[in-house]
Amino acid sequence: TQTLDDGTVVPAFNGAGNNIMTVDNLSVQGVPEPSSLSLLGLGGLAWFSVRRRRQNR
Repeated sequence: TQTLDDGTVVPAFNGAGNNIMTVDNLSVQGVPEPSSLSLLGLGGLAWFSVRRRRQNR
């Protein structure tokens, strides 16, 4: 989680010139992509099925 404190000045470039905006109480948190969670789940299912097959031999 990253935060910007009160009154943090952030440069903003819009092509017409340099503008400055002030940020007040902004919080950013990373969120995993749904495809990443799907791949993690499929990997877990594959690991579980391989483990189960080896135990049944």
